Order: sequence, then C-alpha cells, then structure tokens
Amino acid sequence: MNAHDIAEHARLLSHRRYALVVDADADLIDEARIAIEEALTKDGATTGQQLWQLILRRPWAEVRKRMLDDGPEGRLLRSNSPFSTLIGVRDPEERTRLWQQAKRELSDLKISSERSAA
Repeated sequence: MNAHDIAEHARLLSHRRYALVVDADADLIDEARIAIEEALTKDGATTGQQLWQLILRRPWAEVRKRMLDDGPEGRLLRSNSPFSTLIGVRDPEERTRLWQQAKRELSDLKISSERSAA
C-alpha cells in the first residue's frame, strides 16, 4: 500500500458520497453535463472528460455504477470527475478524515487477504 493506492481509495470513498448527493438532487447530473461540455470546448480536454461526456448521456443508475466501479474505467472517471468540482470535499479536515479512512480500509483489506492466504 502506498500513497497512490490511498489516494485512489479516498477518491472512491468521496464518489460514494457524491453519488448519495446526486441521488437526492438529480439536477446535479445536468450541471455535470454542462461542466463537461465546457471542459471539452477548451483545449486539452482529457480522455476522462471525453468518457464522462459519453457516460453522462446514460441513465443515472448506469453512470453511478460506472463511476463507483473499482476497475480502470472507474478510476479514470473519478480522476476527471465533474462531481469533484460540483460537490467536492472542501473542508481540509474532512479530506484528512477521508484519507485516514481510505488508509484504514486498505490496511484492513491487506490484513484480511493475508489471513485468507495463510
């Protein structure tokens, strides 16, 4: 486990929170579409932003599932997420708590897998 792994897991944890916020306020999906379209009109749009443009055309349930997926696509989406900007975790103390939670969860997973292997 390294800092990159912890950061990836912290992004997953934050996106789980964002998903709950969007569940309660579907207007955020339209705001995310607008944010992505604006990003794409600027030079240097990322591959992740291009993927978001396609995915945000789908029903929210599919968008939600794909952004929370722990595979490469989910990681790419979370690293370029319009929800990070729209909703975000602004409080530095809350970001620290998310980082600590991510580190704890990854550590627990490592211990669990080591016990299973033994």
